[in-house]
Amino acid sequence: MSNVWPLSATRDSDGVLSIGGVDVRDAAATFGTPLFLLDEADVRSRARAYREAAERVGARKVYYAAKAFLSTAVARWVHE
Repeated sequence: MSNVWPLSATRDSDGVLSIGGVDVRDAAATFGTPLFLLDEADVRSRARAYREAAERVGARKVYYAAKAFLSTAVARWVHE
């Protein structure tokens, strides 16, 4: 799948999308739609990779654009 999707995004043989091992149909049935589904491990991994790349070129701080999406959980993942 493209880089827009979490690294854990997969489609099974019937084309059903799963993110982080969660069938999106099940998530939609449980939480309703529209639904914003994140894979915590993917967010943490991308934030870490971004910070490490910035540090390699001398950046002292990296800021998360909260306008993209902000919740206390996402803020904690990015900070940690």
